[in-house]
Amino acid sequence: MSILPTLPEFNAEPPEQPVSRVKFTESELVDTMVIDSEGYVVGKIEALRIEPEEIFIKLYGIEKEKREVIDKEALVERIEKFAPTKRSSIDFQPQSVDVARLVREHFRLGPRAEVTEDHICRYAESLGLSIPHIMQEKEGRVDKGSIPWAFVDRVGSSDYGRALILREPYEAQKRGVEPTDGIPAYRSKSELEGKLVVDSEAKPTGTAVEILIGITHGVLVRKESYKQEESLDLEKLKRSLVPSRFRDFEDFKKKIGKDLDKKTVGIPEIQAWCKRYNIALPVIRQTKVVTDFEFSVDWKDLAKIGDVIILSKTIEELAKGQMSEKNLEMVIQ
Repeated sequence: MSILPTLPEFNAEPPEQPVSRVKFTESELVDTMVIDSEGYVVGKIEALRIEPEEIFIKLYGIEKEKREVIDKEALVERIEKFAPTKRSSIDFQPQSVDVARLVREHFRLGPRAEVTEDHICRYAESLGLSIPHIMQEKEGRVDKGSIPWAFVDRVGSSDYGRALILREPYEAQKRGVEPTDGIPAYRSKSELEGKLVVDSEAKPTGTAVEILIGITHGVLVRKESYKQEESLDLEKLKRSLVPSRFRDFEDFKKKIGKDLDKKTVGIPEIQAWCKRYNIALPVIRQTKVVTDFEFSVDWKDLAKIGDVIILSKTIEELAKGQMSEKNLEMVIQ
């Protein structure tokens, strides 16, 4: 039996005509943002629990926690100032302090032994130094409970992610926020800027930029998407060739310059040389947020403003008449 927060009972009967017929696998729904009917974020989907009579959504949230941690950089600087220094046998000038070497010598560790934070702290204390600390912010997952799938009104997907909108003001009621009817009240730029914008079919569209003032007011929206990018993993390539085939990286670059008859060697030359000698190029795959274009939304076309802005129309409907054919094609696809 599921244990749910004590909230007013919702009419959990599924709608007669679902807004969207799009279906997803369980794994595709993981990490989908769940938004209530007033635009407040309930959490993200951690997993689905499927029972004979019902499907439940297990939710998680991200919370920032401040912790006091050792300021390792400042600690090393203190040691460098107060640790005994050696002088060069040639000009008798002080040599730079190798903190790791000093710690190894103090604790009689081997030359390849790992120097831990604890070793550094104990060495600093042996010099009579205090240990500096800083406040560090760390994100962590928190359990947000479970809700029945029957609470779901619509699920949308775009090249900017997925979102799920509930039929009721679930999160708003938990926060003590009164539901609103009609067109939302005006908001300033500081209240709008950076909010996620989701269209009427729950498709994440982009982020709000600012309020637009005119005969009819509105919001400037930045259409965004996630793009996969590949780039050369230069560090991995170095590890595969140095020192097994080349003495160091400079030796590797000299070889490329000589073979390709180039005075300067950069990424294009490295890629060309590796291709010539059939050397596999390791790549790094990264997902980046890119701005596709910006468009305006009339204030009357805003349905809700909470943590998220929910539009009363689809992005395709709003796109017509103000976007180039290329951008409109991008939206429809």
